[in-house]
Amino acid sequence: MPTSYRRFSLRRRFVTSGHRPGCGILRAINRQPHHVTLPPTNQREIVLDIVDNLKQVSDWTLKGFQERKEHITLFLKLTRKDVKQLTRFPLTAAFEPKFQKFCKVYDKLETEYQKGITDHRVWAGELKSAAAELSKHATLA
Repeated sequence: MPTSYRRFSLRRRFVTSGHRPGCGILRAINRQPHHVTLPPTNQREIVLDIVDNLKQVSDWTLKGFQERKEHITLFLKLTRKDVKQLTRFPLTAAFEPKFQKFCKVYDKLETEYQKGITDHRVWAGELKSAAAELSKHATLA
C-alpha cells in the first residue's frame, strides 16, 4: 500500500471516529517523556550542569525575578549541591585554580542573593560571566 494512501486512510479513520488527526499521537507524547534526565555522573557533566543552572537563573532574573523566585532558589540549591559534589572528585592541576576562583565568585553571588540583590541586571550578568568562564574550562575537568 503506498505511503500517501496509508496516511489518508489513517487520517480518515480519526476524522470519521470523531477524533482530531494526530490527537492519539499527542496523548502518547504527553504520557511518556521525550527523554529522561539523569543526574550528572562525572566531572565534566557536573560542570556543564552548573553552567546550565547559572544560565537559567540569569535568564529568570532578567525576565521576571519575582515570578521565578522559587525556581531561582531551587536552581541555586542544586548548583550548590553540584559544587559540593565536584569538590569530592580529584580535580586536575589545570582545572583546580579555575574552579577555586569560580567558587569564590559563586559564594559571593549566592550570599548577595540571600541578603537581597541590589541590582538584578548586574547580578545576572555576573552569573552569566561566571558560567561562561566555567564552561570554557569544562574540558579540563
